[in-house]
Amino acid sequence: MEDKRESIHLSRLYFGRCNIYVVEHQDHVVLIDTGLLRHWTALRTLLRPYLSCKSRLILLFHTHFDHAGNAQVLSKFWKAPVALHPLEMSLVK
Repeated sequence: MEDKRESIHLSRLYFGRCNIYVVEHQDHVVLIDTGLLRHWTALRTLLRPYLSCKSRLILLFHTHFDHAGNAQVLSKFWKAPVALHPLEMSLVK
């Protein structure tokens, strides 16, 4: 029996005090938090390879500027939905 945990890959992207995580499984990817807006150019370059994935999702823990700064632009670039608590959704639109 195949151990499914081995097929999940977690990467941590460091941007100063901001931590962004990429979780990959087969042809699917989840980005956890998006960092500060000033990191957009570097982040776009790092995340461009994931455009070919079958599905992409952006997951935000909350809407503090260091977690959600790139949520809107990344959602458009990646053509990916943003998931977070419904009461905070209006803060990233």
